[in-house]
Amino acid sequence: MLILPKSIKESDQSFNDKPQIVDRFTALSLAKHHQLDLVCVSNKSEPIVCKLMDFHKETFLSKQKQKEKKSQQPKADVKEIRMKAQIDQNDFERKANLIEKIIEVDNRCKISASATNKHLRADPQCIEKITEKIVKWGESKKLKVFEEQSSNPLQRRKFIISKINE
Repeated sequence: MLILPKSIKESDQSFNDKPQIVDRFTALSLAKHHQLDLVCVSNKSEPIVCKLMDFHKETFLSKQKQKEKKSQQPKADVKEIRMKAQIDQNDFERKANLIEKIIEVDNRCKISASATNKHLRADPQCIEKITEKIVKWGESKKLKVFEEQSSNPLQRRKFIISKINE
């Protein structure tokens, strides 16, 4: 529950010609009479400035505006290719060709290399091997390879590969 001071400067141009100072009970009864909310505009001034408005309608309209702005922004989706640590050479080459095609169009691509516990038990260095393989491949194709921080680097590594600007 909001406890208001004794006097409020009520500033709503739709009901009054000019803002006026009223006591809190009058302001609350005026809001109740018009089925509106009494919204605090500035609580640092003396008296506090409040406004009569339909608060739920205003929040709904502001969310609609934000949603519209967000939909109008260009989306920067980065395509992601996933690789398992125990990937065969033929599959690696096929995914590498796919990455090259993505980079030609979008200039960058994300690679997610992961290993299951089963693979890690069989070969504890399997994630290091696939990491080395990806980095060597990127260098041979003259691409930038950035490794992202991972929450569990023993099981998953993420890379962003992009073109080198010349």
